Amino acid sequence: MDIIRMLEEYIIDELRYSDHKQESIDPADNLIANGTVDSLGILKLTRFIEDSFNIQITDEDITKYFEENKQRFVE
Repeated sequence: MDIIRMLEEYIIDELRYSDHKQESIDPADNLIANGTVDSLGILKLTRFIEDSFNIQITDEDITKYFEENKQRFVE
């Protein structure tokens, strides 16, 4: 399974908080701004990525990403 599909399935199956499930997610979607993922979801997604790909994502990495992209989250 490719990485994008694997992440998409995890987000749809585990993190989708709305009442309606969708079949796919556009990689360009802003999952925070559209309500698909909340702050707890970010932590769960981070953990899933770390476990699945045997990498470490630091708090500083997440903070830096949000600081660099803050305009995207206030749409």
